[in-house]
Amino acid sequence: MGGVAACRSRVGPAAWHQEIGYRPGFGALPPSRTGIRFTNAVTLDSALWNRHLAQGGGVALGDVDGDGLPDIYLTSNQGSNALYRNLGDFHFEDITPRAGVALTGRHSTGAVFADVDGDGDLDLLVSTLGGGVAL
Repeated sequence: MGGVAACRSRVGPAAWHQEIGYRPGFGALPPSRTGIRFTNAVTLDSALWNRHLAQGGGVALGDVDGDGLPDIYLTSNQGSNALYRNLGDFHFEDITPRAGVALTGRHSTGAVFADVDGDGDLDLLVSTLGGGVAL
């Protein structure tokens, strides 16, 4: 039986507690290993001004290049979104500029890959705060 993580403080982040004898479920992989250099930074002033910004961004997984590996799209509330092509073995390549999907300044909040037009390939839908959905 696994443990449960809970936050007891309303003033700051909760500390992670690993029970002795239990193996960890997840571990951090550094950008030098994965190639993913993305941060969805939200300033405190912005979060206080609009509580939706404090809820974080979206993540979409889909095989955008047809190689059988899940690629990652990450949204940013205040910066630029990023699309990472999966090279295998937890290595990724930033293909955002080539794909033209940064949507800088659009306050992106969520994303999904789906075949919207029925042509057999994945389309990317990105919801934005006050700016509708980008396809």
